[in-house]
Amino acid sequence: MPATVDVVVQHPNGDSQPGAFTFLAAPAILSLTPTSGPETGDTTVTITGTGFTGATGVTFGGTAGSGFAVVNDTTITVVTPAHAPGATDVVVQSPNGTSGPGTFTFIALPAITSLAPTSGPVTGGTPVTITGSGFTGATGVTFGGTPGVGFSVVNDTTITVASPAHAEGPVDVIVQAPVGDSAPATFTYLPLPVITGVAPANGPETGGTAVTITGTGFTGTTGVTLGGTPATGVTVVNDTTITATTPAHAPGAVDVVVTTPAGPSEPGDFTFDAVPAITSVAPASGPETGGTAVTITGTGFTGATGVTFGGTPGTAFTVVNDTTITVTTPAHAPGAVDVIVQHPNGNSQPGDFTFLQLPAITSLAPTSGPQTGGTAVTITGTGFTGATGVTFGGTPGTGFTVVNDTTITVTTPAHAPGAVDVVVQHPNGDSQPGDFTFLPVPAITSVAPANGPQTGGTAVTITGTGFTGATGVTFGGTPGTGFTVVNDTTITVTTPAHTPGGVDVIVQHPNGDSQPGDFTFDPVANAPVISGLDPDHGPFLGGTVVTVSGTGFTGATSVTIDGVDVPFTVVNDTTITLTTPPHTAGAVPIVVTTPVGPSPAATFTYDPGTTIDGVDPGHGPQAGGTTVTITGGCFTGATGVLFGAPPATSFTVVDDATITAVAPAGTGTVDVTVTGGVECGNGVLPGGYRYDVPLPVDPGTGTTGSTSTGSGLADTGSTSGGAALLAGLAALLVACGALILIRRTRRA
Repeated sequence: MPATVDVVVQHPNGDSQPGAFTFLAAPAILSLTPTSGPETGDTTVTITGTGFTGATGVTFGGTAGSGFAVVNDTTITVVTPAHAPGATDVVVQSPNGTSGPGTFTFIALPAITSLAPTSGPVTGGTPVTITGSGFTGATGVTFGGTPGVGFSVVNDTTITVASPAHAEGPVDVIVQAPVGDSAPATFTYLPLPVITGVAPANGPETGGTAVTITGTGFTGTTGVTLGGTPATGVTVVNDTTITATTPAHAPGAVDVVVTTPAGPSEPGDFTFDAVPAITSVAPASGPETGGTAVTITGTGFTGATGVTFGGTPGTAFTVVNDTTITVTTPAHAPGAVDVIVQHPNGNSQPGDFTFLQLPAITSLAPTSGPQTGGTAVTITGTGFTGATGVTFGGTPGTGFTVVNDTTITVTTPAHAPGAVDVVVQHPNGDSQPGDFTFLPVPAITSVAPANGPQTGGTAVTITGTGFTGATGVTFGGTPGTGFTVVNDTTITVTTPAHTPGGVDVIVQHPNGDSQPGDFTFDPVANAPVISGLDPDHGPFLGGTVVTVSGTGFTGATSVTIDGVDVPFTVVNDTTITLTTPPHTAGAVPIVVTTPVGPSPAATFTYDPGTTIDGVDPGHGPQAGGTTVTITGGCFTGATGVLFGAPPATSFTVVDDATITAVAPAGTGTVDVTVTGGVECGNGVLPGGYRYDVPLPVDPGTGTTGSTSTGSGLADTGSTSGGAALLAGLAALLVACGALILIRRTRRA
């Protein structure tokens, strides 16, 4: 603080009388108002404090302020100089010394570094993103002095705003802020295109009219629409001319609009003229020879000049009214053709008419069958649509069906043996004949002897005709043994065991089976007869305990399954038990033999085991993770899935024929194994899954690929069992007692 003090000179003789000395206080700053301002300076600042009397100046960060004035000992006013942004020391200078510093912050003005986009239409509304710095606190943006709309400060470096409407040309874009405005950036207002003419001013509704559009501002055109539908083939010839092709459009006047980056033009005018439209053609077909009277219905027929069928003019053309035309078809090659009504406004879209050819047979399959008829025949050719029947040697076939224009199915009637003509009948005319041969079937005239014991073994001679080529003889459906075709009229055969009673004797032949002869199986006392098997089916792995029910089992000497002796136990005269051995899947005969003779066969069915038919997809990456679908059979109760040796990451039994599994990691081509339940066993698909080998990284693209492991599996997405699997069937049965089957049929 300032103070006046005594000044005394000290001496051995004694001190002097005191003089006076005053200590003057240095200036002190208490506050500044305001404490900040723009970096450009020119902010008037009021400094309050003490000791300002006699002050000689004020500095801001070492730079002298201007307009300095000492209002009184506690107040100074001063104007800030320009200064780099940031906080600075404010110092009052005085002869008594300098004050301690106050603080004033120079604030950066907003600065624009870019606009995106830099242009837009004079109508305004262009969203503009302004990037730069110092945008925090900005209050607006002007385009050529006009405020933008939708102004938003995203952050200190980004502002979004929509351009206002403005006259065309470049304008200054300025960011406004309390600290001051930015230096300007440039935005250009583009003029809208203007259409002055469209030539021609009309064309058909089907489009395709080449038009020339004249006007101004066409440079940079991005599209032309007619009634909102884009034109095609748009070419900007120069700033005043565009050529384009009209699209299809509903009839009527529409707006033509040219669009450029500046925006859409005011519309020009174009009219789409209605062209004739066909709604139906009746009848819709007729013979290739022509001459069919056709009625065409639709709209816009007034003024029509003709009708063509596949490009050939119809005859007797008449426009009945605006919705009806009558015309006669010309001759034309067979097939569907376009029907077109010709008109000065443009041709119609096509209707449909089919010229029907006479039916023509190219093949029959099969080309022969038994004289008794009943052979299903497929006839291929052309012109079958509308066919009414098929005859074989003049006799109509049965079950006649026209599948499509090239296929007929029909069943042969009975007919005398020999080659006959096959004719397809049609309203357009009958076909040229195909060939079919009725083959003679064997005929039985006698069976001698006509009876024998139920235990079989009777040597029988069958006489008749057509026996050459016969393949067997059945007695009540059971094949005889020792079958021999002696000649075309004689067969010898030995009867099988059969239940007592009269049965049909049938000679089997590729041409068809004979009508039945008669044979009677005489009852034999105590002859074995099987009345039932419980159960009558079991797994192919064997092990099923079967109870055989019937009569005459006492003293049984053997039981065979499919001709192979199996161990058995005679429980009593009506019951035998046995355990099935392994066997391939399918139905097999069980026969009980006693000293009296063999029983008629009963049927036991071996159920198939686990089979794998395919894996989809059949390949995937070495890292694993591919979900595959395994198809096959006997999957119920499966306990695992293996890809080679490793188990699947997870698996789900979807149903008895489907499993989904996730492949583990692996390499190469591996077998896929389904571990089945007790009754089904395991199933294997050799080479069922392939791990893809990754390709090296391509230095050009930075990507990798995969390649085949050389397994020979096609990349069709799935794998399936092949001939190798079938070839190993018998070896697997003998060596392992387990069999991989190709198809599974479960028996209830």
